[in-house]
Amino acid sequence: MTDVFIYLFITTAIDIIIIIIIAIGITGREQFVILDEPTSGMDPEARRQTWDILQEERQGRTMILSTHFMDEADLLGDRIAILANGRLQCFGTSMFLKKKYGDYTVLACLFIS
Repeated sequence: MTDVFIYLFITTAIDIIIIIIIAIGITGREQFVILDEPTSGMDPEARRQTWDILQEERQGRTMILSTHFMDEADLLGDRIAILANGRLQCFGTSMFLKKKYGDYTVLACLFIS
């Protein structure tokens, strides 16, 4: 039971630290904010809450964020740039990229033996 409690505490602490860092970046009303994978490691509920905060606070600002989550890029990005091996592969709106490359679908399979 102790291992589970410690893991939950560490996970929660990391989420809180990330949210505090985001809050520091947006409370100063800076016009330019850079966020490097702001929701990486968060549970889905915390990720969604962070997305809501970023959407509310983006008016009048330029926000650049990096992410590995296409749904996050789709939801938050006015423009999306995809990089591979340090090179720009494509750039455009979500609709432009979906028209050009097709919509993406994620399929998760769980095999229980």
